Amino acid sequence: MRDVKLGLLRVIQDPRSSLRERDLAQSSLERIEELENRQIYHWTEMARFALLTEAKNRIIGKQAATKIDSFLKRHRIRKE
Repeated sequence: MRDVKLGLLRVIQDPRSSLRERDLAQSSLERIEELENRQIYHWTEMARFALLTEAKNRIIGKQAATKIDSFLKRHRIRKE
């Protein structure tokens, strides 16, 4: 998990990354940290983690990952 976090931090700090890529990396990093502190997982959270893994391994393209991430954000459980 540490290598995923470091990869996200590199994207956030890279000035060559687009604003959308940095935003996606930032929100993903925040969600990872939230999930590490909780025990309950919703299907959208597990799917976002899988999406990060797929994107990291370059199985899925950036544009597709962004669209899937947007879908998962719309369907996640809202904080109470």
